[in-house]
Amino acid sequence: KTWWWVSLGMNITSGLFLFASLLLIVAFPAVNISHPITTNGKEKYDVGVVDFFLPVQKEGSDEEECFVSARLLYPTTKGRNKTTMIPHLNPSMSNILCDATMKYTMKLPGWVLHTWCLAQLPLLRNAEPIDLERDDDDDKNNNSDESKQQSLPLVIYSHGLFGNYVTYTYQPLCLAAAGYVVLMLDHGDGSAPVVQKRDGSFLFHDEHCAKLSRDGKHLEHIRARRSQTKQRISELLSATQSLLNLNETNIPQLQSLGVSFVNKLDVENGVTFMGHSFGGATALS
Repeated sequence: KTWWWVSLGMNITSGLFLFASLLLIVAFPAVNISHPITTNGKEKYDVGVVDFFLPVQKEGSDEEECFVSARLLYPTTKGRNKTTMIPHLNPSMSNILCDATMKYTMKLPGWVLHTWCLAQLPLLRNAEPIDLERDDDDDKNNNSDESKQQSLPLVIYSHGLFGNYVTYTYQPLCLAAAGYVVLMLDHGDGSAPVVQKRDGSFLFHDEHCAKLSRDGKHLEHIRARRSQTKQRISELLSATQSLLNLNETNIPQLQSLGVSFVNKLDVENGVTFMGHSFGGATALS
């Protein structure tokens, strides 16, 4: 009680530092995210990106295929166009995503995340995936190990709680720059702030689990999270088969964009599952 003024002073100082940090972020945003650097003297690939709705077959169901919102990142040309930048957030979804993220996390207005709307990534939208056989002809004189690779290894990345494939793009970008094809999903279990469906409608975050935790209903909370995990696993497994199918047959949406992975994917050595937070638990499960 004697030192109440010390506690008050610390709280005021902390508040001032937080306000100053917010002010600096707003005034001097880091809007350009750099291309992954070279490693071991090897040039990184430029990275292509395509956003589409991936047709999947529900596990254990004979129903018609459904669609999940997905993003593919993949190597395209090698070290030829590092200057092309695209918005980190899809302009048509940026305000909705920022508002939903702040609403379901910190209960603050969406403009706090306006720097997300300014940020840009070094990606080539709807670019042609690299043709390793053609590219290898250019590398034969280098006698590199890469010239022996004839197909692209596969990764599927699962986002965490309150995330989506947009907010996690940079990690898979680094993998794609190293020669991987990375599929990212927007999970439909209610863990993302908002997901746009194929029909144009939106699926917003499900607050049921958080409410169970706040109300002290821990057993019910665990059961609800396990139910979400089960749905995520089902989505990941269905998407895996759809990704493997792209090596055999292209889908109309990708074909209309001039993007094809037919005979370019490494389907013989399996798929690596990765994720962060809730996505990590999904990948491990």
